[in-house]
This record gives sequence, structure tokens and C-alpha cells, in this order.
Amino acid sequence: MARVYQAVFKWDTAGLGADMGRYVLAATTESDRAGPKRPGAINGDSCKDNFDWPAQHPGIVIAFEHIREAMLRVTDN
Repeated sequence: MARVYQAVFKWDTAGLGADMGRYVLAATTESDRAGPKRPGAINGDSCKDNFDWPAQHPGIVIAFEHIREAMLRVTDN
């Protein structure tokens, strides 16, 4: 997942390892202590599915200037 997000969306990702539940942080924009520096931008994370937890539904919001180019990058990766 991290490799695809890096290649397709140019996000910075960082895996936190087994002791942190294998979370992967995804930075879509530069941030400081107050949060993202670009208004409207968000950062996020991903974690392994846990089928013991009810109602796990991911939510992903991504905006593109050129959607067809982004779709090609997704297909290629």
C-alpha cells in the first residue's frame, strides 16, 4: 500500500512497525504542530484489517487536477 501511494500520489509514507499495530502514516502535505500547512489538505493513516472489530469501512478522499493521469498511474502501479 505504501509503495503504491508513494508512486501514484507522491505521498510520504512511514510504517510504524508491529509494536504500533503496523500503522502506516500518509503525509499528503507538509505539516507542523498545528496540522497541515496547506488549507484543505489532510494527512492520514492506514492499518491492518481486524475482522474481530465490527463495521470496518475505509474512507478515502483524494482530489486531482488531472483525474485521467492519476487513473493511469493507479493502473500502472
